[in-house]
Amino acid sequence: MPGNLWLVSRRAERRQAGIEIIATGVLALAAPAAYWVGKGWQDPLGWWLLLLTWFQSAASIMYAYLRLEQRELHALPDRPTQFRMARRALLLYQL
Repeated sequence: MPGNLWLVSRRAERRQAGIEIIATGVLALAAPAAYWVGKGWQDPLGWWLLLLTWFQSAASIMYAYLRLEQRELHALPDRPTQFRMARRALLLYQL
């Protein structure tokens, strides 16, 4: 049974950021595939499209998890705590 279906059968599919990031990487393969079909040959720039698309999707997922974590806060944390909470999304957006 594929990984995601196994998690769904165990009702453990929520909050699995790693699996979601891997899944977006698979979906990001559409960017270089479309580029290569349009060019008619496998241009190396297609691999850059894959990486950029994947990083952007991963950053969006990390940002969504950050916002979900912030919903549980009762008060605004101090700046170092805010940066610690947001470091994964910030690092991916910088790429």
